[in-house]
Amino acid sequence: AIIGAIADLVDASGCDAAPLLLAQHQKFDEYGDFAIAARCQPTVGAALQYLTLNQHKRGNGYVSALEIEGELAVLRVRSMLTDVRLQRVQMSFALGLAIVILRSLAGADWSPDQIELATARDGSAREWSALAGCVVLFDREGWNISFARRDLSQPIDDPVRAVPTGITIKPHVDMQLRQLVDREIVRQLSMGRASLDGVAATLGLSARALQRRLEKLGSSYQTQLDAVRSQWAQQYLLDPLLPITAVTHLLGFSDPATFCRSFVRWQGISPRAWRKANLPH
Repeated sequence: AIIGAIADLVDASGCDAAPLLLAQHQKFDEYGDFAIAARCQPTVGAALQYLTLNQHKRGNGYVSALEIEGELAVLRVRSMLTDVRLQRVQMSFALGLAIVILRSLAGADWSPDQIELATARDGSAREWSALAGCVVLFDREGWNISFARRDLSQPIDDPVRAVPTGITIKPHVDMQLRQLVDREIVRQLSMGRASLDGVAATLGLSARALQRRLEKLGSSYQTQLDAVRSQWAQQYLLDPLLPITAVTHLLGFSDPATFCRSFVRWQGISPRAWRKANLPH
């Protein structure tokens, strides 16, 4: 419905750049937990892996994938629409939004190396050049953003902090506790290790009090930790450049063997087997 409305706006105004101009005014931090989870990642690459893996949950009608080509990283965006007119509007908005998101993660000065658009040159060419700050190629086979591979290793610009240090969880917000615990686990894992005592202290609770409140919600600290680790393990394993030893460290495990045993318990197969089955061939 939104893409149709933008397409109607393009037709009525004659402004081919309307999708791009609308994308420029989007704020990534207004995307709620989707943005928070991305900002909790340790690097731009990890954040992009999270976003591409979970893109379908937003129901936007398009999918994206991150690929490595030599010294370049390429974010490829593909439409699931069949109407050519709507597809062009949707992809223009999606790529414009992707640039906004990447600058939110990597810093306002970030710029891609090249933009490829699967459409003929039109009245939006000037706006594309102004937004991207790089070479913009029309009449290409796909909708792609290429940038330096090294940017994937860059720490997140102004990463989110789940809750301020010393916050006290009140009884009437206990139903939010599991979400707060998950966010704090992610934050602490990005620094090497997430412990019950450390997470509880940040939330203004003792370890025993945190466990009691989680038990009332049908959970436990170990259950929350396993769920977070399992989710991020899958995202990290989708990055072919990350060795198992690095994934082990990112998830706060003491050694690869312990990580592998835990992963088998979560997924039923080893990390290497899962990666082989899920990476594109």
